[in-house]
Amino acid sequence: MMLNVKYSEMIEANRRWQAAEGQRPYSVSILSNVVMNPFKDVIEYALRQSGIPAVAAFGEYDNIVQDSGRMANADAVVVFWEMFPFYEKLMSLEDGNNSEEITVFVEDFKKNIDMVLGILKAVPLVLMNSFSALCMNEQSIRGGVPGQVCRELNEHLRANVSGNVVVIDIDKIMATVSVRKCIDWRGWYTSRLLYTLDFYKQYMTFVLPAVCSAAGMAKKALVLDCDNTLWGGTVGEDGLDALQISKESFSGAIFHDVQRMLLALSKKGVLLTICSKNESMDVEAVFRDHPDMVLRPDNIVAKKVDWANKIDNIRLIAQELNISLDSMVFVDDSEFEVNLVRQLLPEVVAFQVPSVLYDYPGMIREVSRLFFNLSVSKEDASRALMYANQAKRVGDQGRFSDMTAHLHSLDLKIKVFRNALNLAPRMAQLTQKTNQFNLTTRRYTQQDISRFLDSPGYELFAVQVMDKYGDYGVTGLMILKVDGSTKQAEVDTFLLSCRVLGRSVEQVFFNVAMDYLNRQGITSLSASYRQTLKNKQVEGLYERLGFSVTESGPKAKSYVIKVSDYKPQIVSYIGVEYGRTDKEDDGHGTGD
Repeated sequence: MMLNVKYSEMIEANRRWQAAEGQRPYSVSILSNVVMNPFKDVIEYALRQSGIPAVAAFGEYDNIVQDSGRMANADAVVVFWEMFPFYEKLMSLEDGNNSEEITVFVEDFKKNIDMVLGILKAVPLVLMNSFSALCMNEQSIRGGVPGQVCRELNEHLRANVSGNVVVIDIDKIMATVSVRKCIDWRGWYTSRLLYTLDFYKQYMTFVLPAVCSAAGMAKKALVLDCDNTLWGGTVGEDGLDALQISKESFSGAIFHDVQRMLLALSKKGVLLTICSKNESMDVEAVFRDHPDMVLRPDNIVAKKVDWANKIDNIRLIAQELNISLDSMVFVDDSEFEVNLVRQLLPEVVAFQVPSVLYDYPGMIREVSRLFFNLSVSKEDASRALMYANQAKRVGDQGRFSDMTAHLHSLDLKIKVFRNALNLAPRMAQLTQKTNQFNLTTRRYTQQDISRFLDSPGYELFAVQVMDKYGDYGVTGLMILKVDGSTKQAEVDTFLLSCRVLGRSVEQVFFNVAMDYLNRQGITSLSASYRQTLKNKQVEGLYERLGFSVTESGPKAKSYVIKVSDYKPQIVSYIGVEYGRTDKEDDGHGTGD
């Protein structure tokens, strides 16, 4: 869905916008070989409306290779490298035997692509357009030289992108909006302004999910109504047999496809939940007994099926999953319920099932973009099972008179991995998604993590948590900067997933890291806390661990501790194992 707002309204909103106190601007650099002045207003507006304090700036016009070297400190770089400025050159190669010249042109362009991506490899996020020939040969039956060149460059681009690069498919945008509405021919011939505002608006629907993921704002949970949302009909009135889910009917096929798409999201780690005004037994019967249901009970991680208001129930689902409201997306067929959520829970993104039913699968595809993750890990596929196990833990907790007795009963174990290359995707994902127990909230891409792993000045510890109910997965990360010459180290990142909070995992994890530093002869460890809107709960963590405050401000604190002075607190109900080490042996063996 394009941004449904006038350009004048964007400009006015950007003029009035101010970053929250203490909020660091999110810098976006734009490199281009065409004029694209309106895009600055569009990207700033779209990101700011999503809670990202974006400040965009252009590089020099048509100076992409040289300018890329000045963008190393940007949070994101957008590369608009257009093929149309080369139109005259490419069309001159259409006639005659010019295959050698075409090859030289393509190979030189590939070298420039590689050079730019190499220079930008340390930037957390690079958004680079695919190459399109549509505006050059829209009416052509054959693709010609422009089409051939673009195909070869796109193949090279996709084969050589690094973990910090997301390729934006320009042809998809033009297919959605139409070439005629995307290209501003008057603007091109008067000022080299190639694209229209409609193009930039649609472009942002592709860009926004990637930026939100890199900024730690990807959505986590999808809250779904049931009647006329997961199936056609009302189970309490029509009965189970009359529900429309079968692929054999028009309406049923649409709901069947929607469920299939939701199941695919679940397998990618999206938390599917139910919030429905209904009789619980009726809904359970549909999930359990209806032969055409794609979704089954084990695909749903939380549900509130009763006659309470949905605002309270959505809040309860957030509490149960221990996630924030701005991590949730709500889908319902009721205009009243959707508008109520938009009014009373503005943090939750709400969608209404389209009145034209065959548009519904397209809406779900739009919704799925909100859950885009830059890094994909094996934990994603098993997230529903992890939350099902958590429900068992919560149910079991009622048998114990105090929390300590309950924790002793869990047979908790942690497995600590040091510099594990195979965990780079998951470590990056943790930095992008963890907000509550995160001392510095620095966001890193998989490319960043791989670079740290290749550097002798970094040590990366990841922790996996297990108990008798199952595996929580890799849920914690500590990134240390270590200077062997001065015997000093610094905590760059220390975080834990909300799934394992309240079990003292952080204490045992920190004990392991401090033991390693002590054995390496490190004498001093510094650390910092940077306050965000969501990490208030860890404000005093380093004081509790025995650190001394060296600097204190309203939004940040700095700390230091002598490694020899650290006194580990023993947590008797957590066992410790050591996983595979990918660098030199750490003295604990290789584990698994």
